[in-house]
Amino acid sequence: MAWWEYLVHFGIAVVLIIIMKVIGEKSQTRDTEYWGDLIQRIEYYEAYSMWDNETCSRQVACGTDKDGNTEYCTEYYDCSHMDYYPAHWEIITVSGWHLSISQSYYQHLVSKFKAIPKFYEMNREKECGFGDYIVDDGDMYYAEWPKTAETSQLVARTHIYENKVQCSRSVFNYQNVSEEEVKEYELYDYPKIDKNYDVATILGGDNLPGLVQAEQKLKFINGSLGPQKQLRVWILIFRNKSLSTAKLQEAYWKNGNKNEFVITIGLNNLNEVQWCYPFSWTEVQELKINTRDFVVDQKNLDLVGLSAFLYPEFQKKWIRKQFKDFSYLTVEPPLWGLIVAFILQILFNVFYAIWAVKNEFNAHNPQGN
Repeated sequence: MAWWEYLVHFGIAVVLIIIMKVIGEKSQTRDTEYWGDLIQRIEYYEAYSMWDNETCSRQVACGTDKDGNTEYCTEYYDCSHMDYYPAHWEIITVSGWHLSISQSYYQHLVSKFKAIPKFYEMNREKECGFGDYIVDDGDMYYAEWPKTAETSQLVARTHIYENKVQCSRSVFNYQNVSEEEVKEYELYDYPKIDKNYDVATILGGDNLPGLVQAEQKLKFINGSLGPQKQLRVWILIFRNKSLSTAKLQEAYWKNGNKNEFVITIGLNNLNEVQWCYPFSWTEVQELKINTRDFVVDQKNLDLVGLSAFLYPEFQKKWIRKQFKDFSYLTVEPPLWGLIVAFILQILFNVFYAIWAVKNEFNAHNPQGN
């Protein structure tokens, strides 16, 4: 082997190790939180067609040169065509998100806003180039949210961020919750966002009085205070479970995402409150205490009253935990990462050794001359 082949071998090995370390850490610290916003405006764009007057060119054989080789010339031809733009519907949120929706959901929002869509002339002719013209005109209709909590509509999206806490064993030693415990204690997974960008806020509250009204109020909190205060509220209902179930849920969700305030509530079959256990990363412990006291002071759970209580509490007191405070935490490489790195190193060593021995470079001829 030539002297520089040893350096290359060492350098590539180090790079492989670093790459696997980064991949292992990113895979462990990658987490997903829910962001909320409110729909401010809905829009319907009619379908339209435009005649595109266009000339195209192509190369065609037009003879041969003195050596008998084919010569090509540029030929121009009319390639005019019709461009069709289908109808589409979209929403615009308070924060400026533009998202596509279905026609049926647009009609649902028109009804919810109690609005009569307004007409807007699109002046499509301005989009036409020389010789182009509009065949079927298409304009826009829009309606705006009347800015009341009752008519508001939540828009939820997911956001990826770094969460070292969920995999750190140095400080926050949350127990690992097994699949058997999840089933036995009926713990909750995060719900999925539906095709209309909506997601449930109260989990396990089926058949509870005032569920629909409370959901609307809580979604208004998540949509209005979410962008302002970086907040996401969940309420998790457990029936005939002990307080230890709430502690398991906290461990299962690793105390929740950085923007979350999770309220776990235990009820019996008569909807009587047995316990309440809020958990969150917020450093404003008063929020947890006040929420717990408000719930346990009720005989029967009043979800509407609770959601009305939470809005001014969060508006005045909520402060999201800055996860950069956890930048000091160390992340141990996962077992699969060590195994993959080990296998890659072995394969690299074998193939590199074969290449280094068989090539023309060696200690006496390092340049390969």
